[in-house]
Amino acid sequence: MNNEQMFVASMKAMVVLNIATEADLANGTRGTVTGLVLNDCEPAVLPVHKGISMLHFPPAVVFFRPDGGTDIRLNGVENGLLPIVPSKAKFTITDDDSKRKQVTHQELALTAGHAFTDYKGQGQTIEFLVINLEPPSTGPKMTGFSVYVALSHSRGRSNIHILRGYDLQLFMHHPSEDLKVDESRLDVIERDTRWA
Repeated sequence: MNNEQMFVASMKAMVVLNIATEADLANGTRGTVTGLVLNDCEPAVLPVHKGISMLHFPPAVVFFRPDGGTDIRLNGVENGLLPIVPSKAKFTITDDDSKRKQVTHQELALTAGHAFTDYKGQGQTIEFLVINLEPPSTGPKMTGFSVYVALSHSRGRSNIHILRGYDLQLFMHHPSEDLKVDESRLDVIERDTRWA
């Protein structure tokens, strides 16, 4: 799993570990993150980077609504929601001085689970976007136009998170040379018509 995970209320997610199969929390279960409770170890004021609150610890609880619903009812938890707590794993490592140390790793067994390509999302406006602008390893090359299409699905730039670095040149060139030539031709026609 990743070193960093992002959670946003209303984010589609998928469970990536058999947490509690009897409670509909099995590997591959899809649903929606509805909220979270911070770990008590978090500072009172969280650092913010590009509008995103950065946590030092996994949340104490993430509330998750499975797409298929659930019959499980828990006191103090809204019907239809299931709490997910970080999974813990302990293992031993040997350092450079041949000393053995025990490490406890905590991680939420969730990953962003709603993804589609820009052409599959045509006409949709999405509340929160996590966009991967890394060039694909196969298929057509990414262009300024395809990046524009992907970014334009958002309600605004404050709701966009770019997942990985990107080639700045995508934004430095006109998305279509043919369109650029045609726009120049139309500009000349407009100017000549206006002054005729």
